[in-house]
Amino acid sequence: MKHTMRRRWTVLILLLASFAGTGYSEAAGTEFPNRVINLVVPFPPGGGTDVVGRMIAEVMGEALRTKVIVVNKGGAAGVVGTQQVASAKPDGYTLLFTSQSIVTQTYETKGQVTHKQFILLGMLNQDAFGIAVARNAPWQTMQDFVKDARARPGQITMGTTGVGSITYMQIPLLEKAAGVKLQPVPYQGSAPFQMATVAGEVAAAGVVVGDAAALLKAGRLRLLGIMSAKRLEEFPDVPTYREVGVPVDFIFWRGLFVHKDTPQPIVEILRDAVGKVARAPAYKEMLAKGGYIPGDLVGEAELQEFLKREERIVEEVYKDIGVLEK
Repeated sequence: MKHTMRRRWTVLILLLASFAGTGYSEAAGTEFPNRVINLVVPFPPGGGTDVVGRMIAEVMGEALRTKVIVVNKGGAAGVVGTQQVASAKPDGYTLLFTSQSIVTQTYETKGQVTHKQFILLGMLNQDAFGIAVARNAPWQTMQDFVKDARARPGQITMGTTGVGSITYMQIPLLEKAAGVKLQPVPYQGSAPFQMATVAGEVAAAGVVVGDAAALLKAGRLRLLGIMSAKRLEEFPDVPTYREVGVPVDFIFWRGLFVHKDTPQPIVEILRDAVGKVARAPAYKEMLAKGGYIPGDLVGEAELQEFLKREERIVEEVYKDIGVLEK
């Protein structure tokens, strides 16, 4: 009898170990995934995050052999959709694809919404911040712009999506690095302030280059400089800030997140799928056709260091503008 019981326990332990290794879902009682995965984009349809999110959903569905569908849940500059994922069951069936705004939200909402509620599975898309002006603007180069801004502190207006937004973040970084003072003007979205720049309502725009690509390629906006560490292939003649003596670089990025309480076996399955997405030629081809830049940061240790760097930058900016105490 004792030998029989011992054998039964051995079989049970081996079965549990097998389930853990294959992504056993305690809730579903089967392997993960066995149903549709929702990929929540916390912004309205049609924007860059929505477009790239749909590319990821397509390739990730193939990697996981299940359907991954995009669910747009806009509101409060990404806060509403992010809260929805934070409140969802941590079973791996609800993912969040968002921009680095999730880091600024940590401070804007005083921790009510924070990237610390999630695990970053991968940074899958990046882009450059930059200064764009109308084609008839008086500045021909980034050096001209900085020189004028130093001569007229606080007089050059720049369109953004408001204090704490990602398009705003680059302004205090530029101000500090270049020793200038600008006048941010808030708009309800990137498209409105870009068109306001074209129309001359504001002097310049703090853009995410990919989001402004149509106006830039059409010549309605001119890109003076970018905040990235290296030049962009699509705009090879546009210098980085460091090249013109402004010592700062800060990239725009988008990443895929899952609830922090998701079981580790499921997290590992998702990580593996995200790695396949990042390396997939089909995904890179879709990004290139849309004018987007691939991001392939998927290692757990590298992602943790990446987020720590983002936190340091955002905290420093918020202290400089008085949102946080120094």
